[in-house]
Parts: sequence; C-alpha cells; structure tokens
Amino acid sequence: MKPDVATRIASDDDLQSLAVLRWRLKAGDDAPAEGAAFARFAEEFVRFERVERARGEVVHWIAHLAGKPAAAMSVVAIRKVTSPGDGARRWGYLTNCYVVPEHRNGALGRRVLGAIQSWAREQAFEFIIVWPSERAFPFYERAGFRRPDDLLVWTPDQVE
Repeated sequence: MKPDVATRIASDDDLQSLAVLRWRLKAGDDAPAEGAAFARFAEEFVRFERVERARGEVVHWIAHLAGKPAAAMSVVAIRKVTSPGDGARRWGYLTNCYVVPEHRNGALGRRVLGAIQSWAREQAFEFIIVWPSERAFPFYERAGFRRPDDLLVWTPDQVE
C-alpha cells in the first residue's frame, strides 16, 4: 500500500466526501456524483449525519489515499440498558463499508476496519456486528468476525 494513506474519524468537513462514497456504494461504483438527484441526496446526508455525529450515535471513518477519499466505514453506537454492576455498555453496528474500486484488495479496507476495531476496544464496546454481502464474508472473518449461533431476527413482514 502507498505510504500516503490517512485513516481517521471523519469530521463535519468530511461529510460531503462521505456523501459521495455513500452515493457510489448505493447507486453503483460508476454512478456519477453529480446532478439533481445527487445534490438532493448529498444535502440530506450532510444535514442528517451532522446531527447524528453531534449526538455521538454514529462515528464515520474515512481513508484518504493521495489526498482523495478512498474508503469509508461507519459505526452506529447502540447503548444497552444499564444493568447492575455494568454501568452503561455499548455495542456497534458496522455499516456503510465502501472502498473505491481501484483500491480494493489492497489492504485499505483492512486498514480502516483495523482502526475501527482498535477504537472499539478503547471505547469498551462489547461487540460489533455487520451484515456483509456474501462476497464480503471472508474479509470480515479474516478480521475476527464470527457467525453467531444465538441470533434471532424479526422483520415486520413476517407477521401473519
């Protein structure tokens, strides 16, 4: 990997760059971040994420390579109900994981994920969960993620 990689927690100044990366993640790698639809999305993204960042409920990570945004990952912090002797505990939901195509499979994603894992240890998170694409399972498993045996999921459309 090139030595001029900067990986860090994103600031409000990074929200526009994060909007571009999120757009590409959801609209497609080649989707141009321009036009009216993108402008509406970016405005909404920046406004909403600024509030969530200020609350401390979402922590966005960004990696720049040669001064350009190249990867992003986000952690939604979930506070558990306080328990006797435990105090306030948290866990994280890892989402918004994206590396620009030209830098995939070059350890950039692993570098961002490693920074997040170090931060989560410092923050005393109990665990982090992620819902990866089928293709991404090996990436997360190499980073220490395991498939749980005791997870149940309910979705409203399952109700009869």
